[in-house]
Amino acid sequence: MTLNSLLQENRLRYVEIVVPTYMKALESEIPDGEKAIREANWNRIEPLIKSRRIGEIFMAGAMGKMIADRAQEIAKERDSQPDRKSLYRLLYRYWLFGSLRNAL
Repeated sequence: MTLNSLLQENRLRYVEIVVPTYMKALESEIPDGEKAIREANWNRIEPLIKSRRIGEIFMAGAMGKMIADRAQEIAKERDSQPDRKSLYRLLYRYWLFGSLRNAL
C-alpha cells in the first residue's frame, strides 16, 4: 500500500505538529531558570534513553517496566511517590520534537 491509498481509505491521516516557541530560541536566549528545568527533566529520562542496549526501551514489554523502575528510583531519591505519567510525557515530548534536550 502507498501513503496515498492509506490516506484515501482513512487508515492514515495528516497531523500538523506546531513547534513550541521555546524550541526556536537560541541557547543564549533561554533564561537560566528554564535551562535548570530542562536539565532536571533530562536527568529524569536520560537513563531510559541511554540504557544498557541501544533501543532497549522499544523492545516489546520493556518501556513500561523501565519507566516503573525509573519512577521508583526517582521516588527514593526525593522521598516521594513514583510518578510514571510524567516520565511518559517527557519521553514522548522528547521523541516528538526531534529527540532534543530543548524539547524538555
